Amino acid sequence: MSDLPGETAVQYSNFDFAIRFSHFHLGERGRRIVLDSPSAAGRLLFTRPGWVTCLTGARTRSINLAVGVYAGQPLDVVDQFEDVVESSYESLHGELSVLNWAEALVGSLGKLPAGPGFYRVRYHLRDTGHANLVTTALLQVWPAEDSPSAELKITSSTGSFWHPDRQRSTLGE
Repeated sequence: MSDLPGETAVQYSNFDFAIRFSHFHLGERGRRIVLDSPSAAGRLLFTRPGWVTCLTGARTRSINLAVGVYAGQPLDVVDQFEDVVESSYESLHGELSVLNWAEALVGSLGKLPAGPGFYRVRYHLRDTGHANLVTTALLQVWPAEDSPSAELKITSSTGSFWHPDRQRSTLGE
């Protein structure tokens, strides 16, 4: 994913790993923090304090994931992907790691630029429904005020499955 912006990131990491059960996670300090709080299940991206779950296509067997951690809002690369969603995320410890479907550590992203507090997570997906079984994804993380989740672009069959309201609204346009 060398064509994606990483030069303005505080940290930019690439991970290739296996996917099972169509998801992976971001977690604080490399482990799950269990809290009783609402989550937006049934979407491509949902968050809880200290925890993020990212869904992939049902056929995805491996993922090429790039993660950029930024001090401010990153460059917009929405047009390079099929599906793009974003949500607020509350970091409890100011450290973040990528975890696989079984919650095993894939890699550490280290300390977040603003420490504990609210961040925005933008999740980009490409090739989610194709037969090649590999998904390309980009996660952008930056400090931001808590705000509602947003569907920036939904065009694939996977995105339409997890965001059916968005699909219905674009069919009539």
